[in-house]
Amino acid sequence: MLNLKSAICPGCAQALPVENTGCTSCGYEDYVAGRILTLEEIIKLPIDDQQRAFNDASPAFIAAVVQAAQQSRDESPMVASGTTMDLAPDTDID
Repeated sequence: MLNLKSAICPGCAQALPVENTGCTSCGYEDYVAGRILTLEEIIKLPIDDQQRAFNDASPAFIAAVVQAAQQSRDESPMVASGTTMDLAPDTDID
C-alpha cells in the first residue's frame, strides 16, 4: 500500500524499500541523496531540490504520488470536511 512514507522510483514508478540505493528495476538513481527519497522527504525539500528529485519523472510516478497522497489522507485520523477538520467517525480521543 503506497503512502507518503513510500519510496517510489520517479523513472518507472516501482515501489522501493525506504533504505535503497536506487531502483533495481530501471537503474534510476539520485546521486545527490544517495538513494531514492520517500515522497514525504521529497515534499519537504526546498523547491530547487524538488525539481531535481522530479527530473524525468514518468507519468506512472505522478499517478503513484496521487495514489499515495490519497491513501495517506484516508489513513489519517483527521478527515477534511468542507472548510473544517472533523475527527473520523471511529477515532477515540481521551
